Amino acid sequence: MDFDGHCRISLSPGAVVDALQSASVLAACMAPRARLTARDDGGFELRRRVVFGGEVLKLNGVLRVDVQHAPLRCLLTVEGNAGNAGFGVVRLLVALQPRGRRGCTLRYQAVVETGGVLVELEPAPVDGALRAGIEDFFARFAERAARPAWHGWRARWSWALPTLIGAAVAYLGARGGI
Repeated sequence: MDFDGHCRISLSPGAVVDALQSASVLAACMAPRARLTARDDGGFELRRRVVFGGEVLKLNGVLRVDVQHAPLRCLLTVEGNAGNAGFGVVRLLVALQPRGRRGCTLRYQAVVETGGVLVELEPAPVDGALRAGIEDFFARFAERAARPAWHGWRARWSWALPTLIGAAVAYLGARGGI
């Protein structure tokens, strides 16, 4: 199954790539009950319980983010396995188009390969669930990555310029130089 989509983010392409490599941002964008843990090789380990057709499946996977043409393109690869129930590989090519001071447009192209018992028995619901999950991920990502908490460094230094201007005015006023 192949499909594509897009979303607008009020960040520069470089900040978006940084957010795509942040465990805390990615974890906040994952589906509920998903756990994401950073690995030594730069990837992330993904664990999640999925209820499908009345059965509870344990999904184990690996997520990798490969920056290809920083900061305008990267590849997200997710490989997951739920035992005999199924397995899948999702490749998401992410392209970032700058929009000036208004951030950028994130466009993604998804290539999904699945197999296993569930896919053989009910391919349409599996494909639909995967597509919805990917679309939800990018919708959450656009919201989460643009939150001020991700830009905490800006908030910490936002006082600097007004303080410098105030100090200069006070100094010049005290010296009679205004």
